[in-house]
Amino acid sequence: MKRREFLKGAAALGAFNIVPAKVLWGATAPSNQLTRALIGFGEIAHSANHLPFKGSRLVGLTDCYAPRVAAGLAAAEKCGWGKIKGYKNFIELINDPGVDIVHICTPPHWHGVQSVMAAKAGKDVWCEKPMTRT
Repeated sequence: MKRREFLKGAAALGAFNIVPAKVLWGATAPSNQLTRALIGFGEIAHSANHLPFKGSRLVGLTDCYAPRVAAGLAAAEKCGWGKIKGYKNFIELINDPGVDIVHICTPPHWHGVQSVMAAKAGKDVWCEKPMTRT
């Protein structure tokens, strides 16, 4: 084997180590995805637009009305997220170390309280408008 042939082959093999796996194979590994959970699954959150977001994985949801939690779990499974966790209340969801992002879809008078509690727990907060009442 000549030196040039060896260097060409070595360079070609090295390229796979430089290119991220998601470029070569498409999917992001679950360990490299942010996890998020919804608080509230009423008129705002039940829209399918709130469920499928690439780069994050929906892991759970909660609502104060149990039939909405059941509807949310069914909608998540229908959208291809599989089985996710239904939390008993928003405090349990916020305190879950497996959740990175808290998406708040509750009535506006809850936004401020839930956003502050989630931020204090070290979560990133995605809150529907208005952020809170003045």
